[in-house]
Amino acid sequence: MLKVDFVLLTVSSTTFNKIQQIPQNKILGYNIMDDPKFHAYWHALGCPTDDEDIKEEFYNPVVLTKWHTMITIALPKLPEERDEKREIILETIQRCREVHQYRYMSDKTILFSLEFYSLEKKLKVLKDNFHVHMLVKGKYAKLDRKRIIRDLSKKFKVEANFVDVKYHSSPELFSTREEYIKGTKQESKDIAIQKDKEERKAFEIEDFYFLSV
Repeated sequence: MLKVDFVLLTVSSTTFNKIQQIPQNKILGYNIMDDPKFHAYWHALGCPTDDEDIKEEFYNPVVLTKWHTMITIALPKLPEERDEKREIILETIQRCREVHQYRYMSDKTILFSLEFYSLEKKLKVLKDNFHVHMLVKGKYAKLDRKRIIRDLSKKFKVEANFVDVKYHSSPELFSTREEYIKGTKQESKDIAIQKDKEERKAFEIEDFYFLSV
């Protein structure tokens, strides 16, 4: 069992004050929701007794993980005409910013970037591939995949199968995905990375954007 000295909470002020009364050395375990000692203290304090209520009010502290969701949105091919292309790029950035307006995303931090090319593995040639990557992390352990796909397919005006959502809790994978969005990828993709950077510079946009809570 792993002892934790702190608790991450998304609770009302009343419930928060009650939880502060729990002796810290009694909050044990990687999955505190399975700890009968925790349930005993929770119930004794008059907090919700139904497991679903507990899950709604209490965030399970997993100190050694980074809960995150990686979202990739494949977008239609950009037009050749520069002004029209620029307009679509700026509209896409704005739509990415508006993702924060969804209630379930409003308390999340989001790192996102626009990419224009990808490397065709077999032929080892560049191809047009306009898409968005979003790395979402926040207070909750998991986001609703179906809801994300539904909302973002509407937001970006693409079919549902053009929105890919991957959820994980690995700190190593989080770091890898963060580097991926920032442009630090495997060597085989260096050509695509460089072309993406050139395209962003040409249209005067950032390599990546960060939306904070």
